Amino acid sequence: MRCMSRLWMVVLLVGLVGCTGSPVPQRYVLDPLPAGDTAPAVKAVTIGVGNIAVPAYLDRLPVARRKGNKVVLDDNQRWVEPLTEALPRVMVANLATLLPAANVIQPPWTQQNRPDWKLFVRINRLETVDDVAVELDARWGVLDKGGKVVLNGHSAQ
Repeated sequence: MRCMSRLWMVVLLVGLVGCTGSPVPQRYVLDPLPAGDTAPAVKAVTIGVGNIAVPAYLDRLPVARRKGNKVVLDDNQRWVEPLTEALPRVMVANLATLLPAANVIQPPWTQQNRPDWKLFVRINRLETVDDVAVELDARWGVLDKGGKVVLNGHSAQ
C-alpha cells in the first residue's frame, strides 16, 4: 500500500512538471490598415479580390520560421485563422480603406455584381527570418472585365 502511494506521488509530480514546462502558445492575427488618410475619390469602380494562392507549407496554423534554408513550423507561434482566409479578408479591408470610392468584393460574384477589375495574388514566402523580421514575397496582377492582364508586379519586403 505504501509503495502504491509513493508511485502515485511520483506520477503526479511528473505530470505537474510536464504541464508547467510547456510554453504558452502565442497567437497572431493579420490586421488591416487603420482607417485614416485615404486616396482622393475616383470614379466608383468594383474591385474583386480573388485567387490568393498560398504555398502548402504556409496553409496551416503554425507560423513558419526560416533559419537559413531551413523552415520550421512553430507550434508555439500560431495564426488565429488560416492564411487562405485571413489574406483575402485583410486585402479587401485595406483596399476599401485606400480606395474609399471603390466597391471591393470577394467571390463569388454574379453577372450583376461582376467586378470591373480583379486582383489576384500568389504568395511565395511569408515567414519570420532568424527571429528578426518577417519576409513577404508575392506576385500579383490585375485583370480587366474581359480577363486580360492589365497590370502585374512583384512585391518583396
